[in-house]
Amino acid sequence: MRTLTSMALTTIHQYPSIAAGSCAFAVAFALVAGNALYAQPGGHPVPLWATRDAMTTKSIARQQPGDARNDAGNSDAGSVGLAAIALERIPIPSSRPHRDPVPALQSSLVSDTQSALKAAGFYDGEVDGLFGRHTREAINAFQRTNRFPETGQVSVALLSAIRQKSAQAQTADSSQVAVQAAAPVERPVTAEKASNNSGSRSGKTGDVVREAMIARIQIGLVNLAYENVSIDGVLGPQTIAAVKSFQAKYGLPRTGEPDAATIRKLEEIGALRKS
Repeated sequence: MRTLTSMALTTIHQYPSIAAGSCAFAVAFALVAGNALYAQPGGHPVPLWATRDAMTTKSIARQQPGDARNDAGNSDAGSVGLAAIALERIPIPSSRPHRDPVPALQSSLVSDTQSALKAAGFYDGEVDGLFGRHTREAINAFQRTNRFPETGQVSVALLSAIRQKSAQAQTADSSQVAVQAAAPVERPVTAEKASNNSGSRSGKTGDVVREAMIARIQIGLVNLAYENVSIDGVLGPQTIAAVKSFQAKYGLPRTGEPDAATIRKLEEIGALRKS
């Protein structure tokens, strides 16, 4: 014992600064450890090894049997017992509860926009109402194609614009098909016997003009599906009957003769191209 004491005194005498620093460190460590272990009212807010969650430790305050008093000044031991039972029955969750992912941007407006873009040929993904990268790229492509400001955002105005453009495209396609269907069709020319009243052909200029007019009317009647009409420039009985039927149907004088009024009516209804 005397040897240890003499050694300590010798060390302090030889190294006074080191000895003083060691003593100061020991005193500070003892104060900090004592404060952490005994002077704190509750658990550490962020412990290194947590054995209970914050809900369990903070839901019910600790009570002592002598602290609970009723209005009459008597000890309320029952409340302390209930608090202890409630604390014991609080479940400690072992894992976080599972939540179904519900995207915030899922809406009927997004799904309607996706359907409209898909019908217009700008979107090839799934119509799920989820606003993502593919939907944004499709919106930008539509806006870029139609020279709109590229915002990439869903809106009621955008949906209306997409539907309007799709309707216009469908109308244009239908009109083109109708024009192609109504275009005059070249039919094979067959000879038609002329009636005795029509006379024979001649090489005069007036006869050439008349034959061209008759042939033009015959083309229009053939395009209207009149039967027994041949495109030969001859005003035969079949052609006269077809011309009379057409003139009567469209309120023209029922003469059976080729004239400018008959040709003009054929052009108005689309049976002939306007010359």
